[in-house]
Amino acid sequence: MGEPPLFDFTHHASVNDYAISTHDYLKARPNAAFSLMATGVLVFDTSNETKPRILLLQRAAHDSNPHKWEPPGGACDDDDKSILHAAARELWEETGLEAS
Repeated sequence: MGEPPLFDFTHHASVNDYAISTHDYLKARPNAAFSLMATGVLVFDTSNETKPRILLLQRAAHDSNPHKWEPPGGACDDDDKSILHAAARELWEETGLEAS
């Protein structure tokens, strides 16, 4: 697939809490019951108003939870600029689509 894009995108103010690194997010929540984070992306296709669609991916037969359907997503990496960038990276890695 090549080198990942720069993930230059805008986001709505409602997700500002996730526009920080995983490290900073967890540091601000010292009592969190978790120490690792994952993220997911919902992609909506509303080009046909009467039949909107959502993107789901089917897991491989040899993967954990074989053949299950799920949205693109995965673990936040230490080198992701933010949790939102982790979501954009996972979207690109799993589908080739770029978040805008």
